[in-house]
Amino acid sequence: MEEKYEELKKEHEELLREREFHREIDKLLIHDFKSPIAKLNMAEAMLNDYLEKIRDAKDDEERKKNIFEARRFLRVIGSSGRKVSDLAEILRLSDITPETLKKDSQKFNLWERLDETIQSYGHEMISQRELGLELYFQEDIKDWEVNTNISAIRSIFSNVVGNAIQYAPRESVIKSSIYKNSENLIFELENMVTQPIDIKELKQIFEKGYRLDETQTDINRRNEGLGLYFVEKAIKKGYQGKIEVSSDNSFQITEEKTKALSKKSYGINYSPFYETLPSFHMKLSIPRNSLV
Repeated sequence: MEEKYEELKKEHEELLREREFHREIDKLLIHDFKSPIAKLNMAEAMLNDYLEKIRDAKDDEERKKNIFEARRFLRVIGSSGRKVSDLAEILRLSDITPETLKKDSQKFNLWERLDETIQSYGHEMISQRELGLELYFQEDIKDWEVNTNISAIRSIFSNVVGNAIQYAPRESVIKSSIYKNSENLIFELENMVTQPIDIKELKQIFEKGYRLDETQTDINRRNEGLGLYFVEKAIKKGYQGKIEVSSDNSFQITEEKTKALSKKSYGINYSPFYETLPSFHMKLSIPRNSLV
């Protein structure tokens, strides 16, 4: 009887969360639209500035230098445009189920979507946060095509990677890995924290308005957008998958565990001192049969 009560209590809490989510989704999306729109405006202004510099360049060397800088802002425009498009798609998919994810599914290369997502954070990683990111992967992932809603996958990658970049201490390394087993696609991501996050905090991380305690990172920001709340909905309800989070005194994505995987580095390169420091670890498991 007590077990049934607890089960009903959890279902009731989930329904309340759903109602709150739908009630405030417009406000949340307005918040999440602000960042990519601000980036688009900034990139447009900087691109116009560099186009003038290219036009007025005194020699080929100066012209090439300005063309190189202009390309950086073209990437910002591209990634921010995709973010706006993905957010519009999430609004349409606010009731996330396996059926809604399949409705507008398409074939695409999973690796390319992850790689472009990480690269879209390049400016923030290097210039603003001085971070490095190491991605370990199975070689055959690079050629693997999936058949699902591309906006949902891009938003999952973007929110998880963006969360790690937001909360990782300056001048630290984020580690990630992506691989397949017989049943699931696994994506792991781990960032340094100044001290392990307690169990109570970990349970709240997917709540709207989650705030990480300022003693555990060098910044203290409030997540008022869809963020990890959407990730939980997409993985658990949409893909019938699983999310595991943990925090301890050392990294779980170690050199020993990744020695059979290939590696790609982004941002700033740091030595592997971080493996003995406290971390926050997230593991997403998506059934492979939901991606075909």
